[in-house]
Amino acid sequence: HYGGVLNANRTYYLTRSQPPLLSAMMTAVLDDPASFPDAAAKQAWLARAYPLAVRNYEIWTRKQHLAGDTGLSRYFDYGHGPVIEAQNSDYYVGVIRWLLAHTSRNPGYLVKAPQHPDAAEAAKLKATSCDVTKSKVCAGDWLDGYRLTADYYLGDRAMRESGFDTDFHFGPWGGSTHHYAGTGLNSLLYRYERDLQDFAKELGKTTEAEHWANAAEARRKAIDKYLWHPDQGRYMDYDFIAGVASTDPYLTMFYPLWGGVASKQQAAALAKQLKLFEHRGGLAMSTRDTGAQWDAPFGWAPTNWIAVKGLEDYGFNNDARRISCKFTGTIDRSFANDHTIREKYNMALGNADVKITAGYKTNVIGFGWTNGVYLRMRHLIEAEGGCATTPEPRAAGAVH
Repeated sequence: HYGGVLNANRTYYLTRSQPPLLSAMMTAVLDDPASFPDAAAKQAWLARAYPLAVRNYEIWTRKQHLAGDTGLSRYFDYGHGPVIEAQNSDYYVGVIRWLLAHTSRNPGYLVKAPQHPDAAEAAKLKATSCDVTKSKVCAGDWLDGYRLTADYYLGDRAMRESGFDTDFHFGPWGGSTHHYAGTGLNSLLYRYERDLQDFAKELGKTTEAEHWANAAEARRKAIDKYLWHPDQGRYMDYDFIAGVASTDPYLTMFYPLWGGVASKQQAAALAKQLKLFEHRGGLAMSTRDTGAQWDAPFGWAPTNWIAVKGLEDYGFNNDARRISCKFTGTIDRSFANDHTIREKYNMALGNADVKITAGYKTNVIGFGWTNGVYLRMRHLIEAEGGCATTPEPRAAGAVH
């Protein structure tokens, strides 16, 4: 109906997608023997699902989602101004407050503006910030003579499409997310293109399969050109607006392993980067403690699993098992303490003691992806012979 995978069934989510994981979900269904009663039903399902997967993929190759002329993609939301789901919070006022308190780290996200603009001032703000006449959230986003810029809001919306809300990796409060060709996103799209190649081949669509193979190879070359740094042995996101690579290591540098885009040599170099993120409790998102939930020292089930599965796929089984033991151990300790499963954990402490100072502060109880990853990791651990009792490596790059 909508041509994309939405955050939820709400109209204000129509301007952005979820990260491109639909083809991987389809592959999981196709690979499960319990999914279909027979081969004919499996083939019929794939024939119906394949064009929907193609339609979902095409979101990421539209002009707005392209990272300049790099041949790579970026996160981008088609909306403007503040998101409506922030209407009952002081989130954006908190961003302004932080920027005013950290002027040296403000990339230009603020614009001087009155709290109660007249018609002429409101018209100007529509271009430089947001439309105060149509958005109550926008009208309230003011503090000490400042409002947030229109470009900040574009970055904020792109950050939400990435799922990493809130992080400081793509600028403070994620406000420059749309300026980056991200390693994570483009690794997911490489995997998506390879999946579409396999689907087309299975359906006898030879020409289409060749098209997807060529698209994947072109993306791999662009990833190597803009994101791979052989001198560092790691992938780094690329700011295509400024024409420079990020200097801030992020856990998504392991997505090329899960996506299958890395060579064996690149994978071996990447495995040596685990020390930047590895703690008692598993892999933290970054090497900087910013107070945001998608930065250090916090870790999440899906990003830990993507790193673990990628390591396993490239033959780094001991690393995959060790991290799985750490992350499941964190969940075990936390569950023993309060009998809950949480959405995120403190990797440095190896428990659910999560104190967020920037952005969303709740550590939600549930939690679907933690439950699923826990089971997958336990299966991996059992297949690899259990958890060894060895000294726990400390994250070499962490700043606390």
